[in-house]
Order: sequence, then C-alpha cells, then structure tokens
Amino acid sequence: QACGQYVFNGRVLSNSGRYIDTLTNQVGCDSLVFLDLIIHTLPVQAYLGQPNVRDTTIWQDQTMTLGVEPDLTQQGVTYQWSSIPNGLPFSPPNAALTTVEGNTANSYVLVSTATDLNNCTASDTVYLTVRPTPLIPDAFTPNGDNINDQFGVLHLQDQEIQQFKIFNRWGQLIYNDPNRPRWDGQYQGVPQPTAVYVYILTYQLPGADRSQTIRGTVTLLR
Repeated sequence: QACGQYVFNGRVLSNSGRYIDTLTNQVGCDSLVFLDLIIHTLPVQAYLGQPNVRDTTIWQDQTMTLGVEPDLTQQGVTYQWSSIPNGLPFSPPNAALTTVEGNTANSYVLVSTATDLNNCTASDTVYLTVRPTPLIPDAFTPNGDNINDQFGVLHLQDQEIQQFKIFNRWGQLIYNDPNRPRWDGQYQGVPQPTAVYVYILTYQLPGADRSQTIRGTVTLLR
C-alpha cells in the first residue's frame, strides 16, 4: 500500500493494480518480480467562500468562509488549516468547513491539509489578501496649505472606484468623477462654502463578486 504514488524499480506508479518487472542480478540471472499495489488517493480542493474560488480579497477584521471539496469527514478524514505567514485565526482550525478572520493586513497563503485513516496526507492552497479598511474623513480644509486639501477615501485604488459623487445641501450634484475620486472643494472652478456635503462612493475589490456602496457626509471647512 502507498499514498498517492509508489516507485517500483525506477517506475513511478499512481494506480492500484498488479505490476510485473524483470530484475537482473550481477551475474546476469533474471527474475520476475510481482507487485500487488494499492494506491490510496486523497482528493482535496480548498476554496474561499464558494467552490472554485481560490483567490480573493477582504477588508481587515472581516471574516471569510473556507471549505474543502469533497468533504470526507464521515469517511474518517481529518483536516487542518494553517496560514503562511502565520497569525490568521481559524474557527475551527481542524474542520473541512471553517472561517478565518483577517486580523492583520497582508497577503496570505491558506493551506488545508487532509489526513485519512491510512495516515496518507494531501494538501491544497488558496490565496487571501487582507486589505486595510477604507478610511473616509469626515472633514477637510481646502485652503491651499497641502494638508487635508482634498476629500477622498484612503486604502482604495482609483481603478477600484466605480462611483464618486458629491452633493450640496440642496441635492445638487457638484462633483462626479470616478476616475479622479478626490474633491478639491470647488464646483465649476468656484470654491464652495463651509457646509456639510453628501457623498456616494461605490467600489469593487479584486476577486469580489459584487460592488459596495457607501453613503455619508463630509464637512468642508474654510
């Protein structure tokens, strides 16, 4: 019996069955060697969120569901999850289906290792990027001192932003440019007064299956 594959007289065997080979000793005598081989295979395919998703991005402190297909727990297979680099908490860490918390921003390789009743092991990996949570200031001061002169969101790439709109107190759209999601406090070249403005921000992270929209207010101070 062997796990996954077996080397027989220089041949790598991956299937169960009977194998015959001829061995020649130092004096030239031949002998037949029979091998009845049982190969134990242990399929394991890890995923993020849903089957076939193997690379995705979440925000820091968010959780993500992880799983393995097929789930052979009922057949006595055990599972163990780990991360590279270490540090991400799994709950539970020893089940086919688990959750992981992105407690630290980084790029991670998540490894699921399966062990069957024959002590054969197999593993698979998926890839998780944990991004710092977007930060949206609640005020800015466009006075030309190069400190908080523009209003925008931190920890998002411009290409991830699909909508960036600013409205004044009367509901008038005064800024709308998702390709340049930073407002300098002007409308048609005219500085806008101190007031509270409404913003709508829509973004989509790499690997995400849908976009997210945030609505809020920002105070322009002069």
